[in-house]
Amino acid sequence: MKFVNFNIIEISIPFQSKFKHSLASRIKSSSVIFEIIVDNGMTGFGEGAPREYVTGESIKTTVKALRFVSEKLKNKTIDMSVNVIDIIKNTQIQLVDILEFAPSAKCALELALLDLFGKIFSKPVMSFFGDQKTVDILYSGVISNNKTSEIFKILNLKKSLIIKQVKIKAGKNFDTDLDKLKIIKSYLDDDIEFRIDANGAWNLKEALKRIEFYNKYDVKIFEQPMGPDLKKDYPYLLKRVGDKNKIIVDESICNFDDAMWFIDNKGANGINLKISKHGGLINTLLIHKLSSDNGFKNQIGCHVGETSILTSASVVFSALTKDLFAYEGAYGNFLLEFDLIKDSIQFDKYGYLNTDVFNSKTGFGIEIDPNLLNSACISKYQY
Repeated sequence: MKFVNFNIIEISIPFQSKFKHSLASRIKSSSVIFEIIVDNGMTGFGEGAPREYVTGESIKTTVKALRFVSEKLKNKTIDMSVNVIDIIKNTQIQLVDILEFAPSAKCALELALLDLFGKIFSKPVMSFFGDQKTVDILYSGVISNNKTSEIFKILNLKKSLIIKQVKIKAGKNFDTDLDKLKIIKSYLDDDIEFRIDANGAWNLKEALKRIEFYNKYDVKIFEQPMGPDLKKDYPYLLKRVGDKNKIIVDESICNFDDAMWFIDNKGANGINLKISKHGGLINTLLIHKLSSDNGFKNQIGCHVGETSILTSASVVFSALTKDLFAYEGAYGNFLLEFDLIKDSIQFDKYGYLNTDVFNSKTGFGIEIDPNLLNSACISKYQY
């Protein structure tokens, strides 16, 4: 098999409503799509969602990395007798100088290869990794740091779907956040589990004070309370509040070494795992196994605005694991004005999504609509 063509496509899709947290505010998506075409005409699609405030990457640097990748792989022949995961790992090793600091580009390449190989071998991507362990998923809802009028639109959706887990984005203004929590709790049912995501908005003193106060409202799970620059404060925070609270980190853990530090220093209870942030499914599964073997309880998350390509990878990850405490993503057309496939992958009532379809169709089991991809396209590079 020979790689003959590559397409790198920067996309942007408008949101149904603004999504805001302490680090960013968005009204549209921002991703890079990578398409690989081989000599028999088959194609594979991948996606990377670079976030500068998380990994230091941008759309520009991700596109640049994928352009180098395309030049290196152009007309390269692949020995298809080798195990698929080994082919991908070997390819990543050969491109390490390009991909080492470009996890979103690494993710887009990896997902495109997995999708392609799945189609070539007529197998689902899941089969390359192991057995399906989780069939039914119940997704959480997320309420961003918006104005009260915008929050009620989101609350109406959460209530109509009967979502039982809700994450609330917090910020630096505690009074505003507290008022928002009171409104949300009074509007939704009593049996909902709430958690707070500060996206690193607090320092240690603020985190201690606010966690104690939120406990009065029966909130016990806190994500990224302090920024990555305050990493050394996390062990002390966990020691002070960890007896009755869970501290989950997101932006602080992007790679294997980050995870090792938090494990060795007892700085958290779990990780918000994200396929693009960690550089693909392979790395995400490795980081999850390392941390869960050391007592962490993790969740699968997403970068807001992901299309059904990254959602599919996230669902495959969820199906391959069985010990996650929360699932985020699969918002589909609840958030996006349109997706890259006609029937967007999104959760249903109660946040429900069944993973069986991802264990039966070839590749990631989705068919990209060229018209929708063209509508989302901002720029395109062909090799």
